[in-house]
Amino acid sequence: MTRDTLTELISGLADAVLADWRWVRDDLNVSVLGMILYGFGLEAGRAMGLAAADVDAAALRCMTDRVGAAAKSSTGLVSEASTAARDKTHHPGYHELIGVGRTYFGVTNRGALVGNVYANFASVRQRAGLPEPTIPVFVNPLVMLLSARERQKGSPLTEAEALEVRDGAACIRMPLSQAERFYAALDARMPIPRLHPERLWEQWQAIRDQVA
Repeated sequence: MTRDTLTELISGLADAVLADWRWVRDDLNVSVLGMILYGFGLEAGRAMGLAAADVDAAALRCMTDRVGAAAKSSTGLVSEASTAARDKTHHPGYHELIGVGRTYFGVTNRGALVGNVYANFASVRQRAGLPEPTIPVFVNPLVMLLSARERQKGSPLTEAEALEVRDGAACIRMPLSQAERFYAALDARMPIPRLHPERLWEQWQAIRDQVA
């Protein structure tokens, strides 16, 4: 097993978290995700027989290339994670999150892992006394709007047309917990795939044949 293999393994989990409709990029979420990914990488690296330096390099590459965090802040985050993993007293909160990430290795239910990551986002935010993030909630689900526009057009939408649909869609901003309740009520009637507005095109391409 190589460092590149470990990087792709960590990045797979990161991609699943970032693709979720609940993802909000702020300093807290990036830090919490980084610690969880580092813990996951530590356990995976141990199983692969890789050195700690390989884990650090793989985590750093994931944070910069996939999460999109700045190189300087990512380097500092990985350094903090490396120290906190070895010394609980350095940063007990980070140590705890790294431990959470360690438990992810070997779990095949990716949806359950993503759900747990978001539960940790909420828990850390609540303990820190920070307000919930707000997210755009579309009055009509984007999947339905895109499907309707495509049927009207009679051929697949271009990326520009899909983004035009998104940009013209009516939406309101809600705290995340309120949005979760809103979507849960919709799902109880008819489950509808949700698209992250910032990843609209790639996600629409992945599911359009299923909903056409």
